[in-house]
Amino acid sequence: KSYLASQVAKMVQKQDGISAWIDSEISWDAKWMEKCGLDVDKILVSQPSSGEEAFDMIRSLMNDGVDLIVLDSLAGLTPAVLQDNDFGYNPMAWQARFVNQSLPRIMPCLKNNTAVIFINQIRSSVGPVSLDNMPGGLGQVFFSHNILHIRRSGWIEENQGGVKKK
Repeated sequence: KSYLASQVAKMVQKQDGISAWIDSEISWDAKWMEKCGLDVDKILVSQPSSGEEAFDMIRSLMNDGVDLIVLDSLAGLTPAVLQDNDFGYNPMAWQARFVNQSLPRIMPCLKNNTAVIFINQIRSSVGPVSLDNMPGGLGQVFFSHNILHIRRSGWIEENQGGVKKK
């Protein structure tokens, strides 16, 4: 998922556009992104400390005319209220509520022609029926223009000296 988003950011850079990467999982790896073809000196990178900070950053970047914003990932966003409470504090559906309240706040900024990519993960639901769910609830489906489901079907094998490596 991150690789695909890096390729979109690379294309934006090739067209002299401005890209931003909001890293909520604290997993940004500049060396890997360079291997993906990104000019890491020309991409804005932010590692917000809360979900609110991430959405404020998205709004600000959209208003500043950034061409592409990648949020990696929606599942990594945690509202400040959860960070500030004890470990036992776990209100039901907190992530879905947070995302559903936050997405409408960035919608007015879409008029600035910024593309936004939200990277997310698929989780299996608990219960007798196995459904795939995205952290953050169904609200993101209603705010999305496109949803691309990427699933690994196997490892890419590389042929080196007649020996296949995984």
